[in-house]
Amino acid sequence: MANEQIIDLIDNIVNDNAVESEKAFNSIMADKIADRLQDYRKEVASTFFNTAEQQETEAETQENAAG
Repeated sequence: MANEQIIDLIDNIVNDNAVESEKAFNSIMADKIADRLQDYRKEVASTFFNTAEQQETEAETQENAAG
């Protein structure tokens, strides 16, 4: 799909169709931003949950050492 969008963008630029070139460019950029945001959400969620699990494990270790 991304390749089709890029081909459309290039075709519109070659054909001097500024309006369609802008639409194609904005669409490509929106898709790239959405993909990157999704990757970032996964990264943040993974870090958040791993940190929470680490804290629980550390707390359990301290309880076992004290008990």
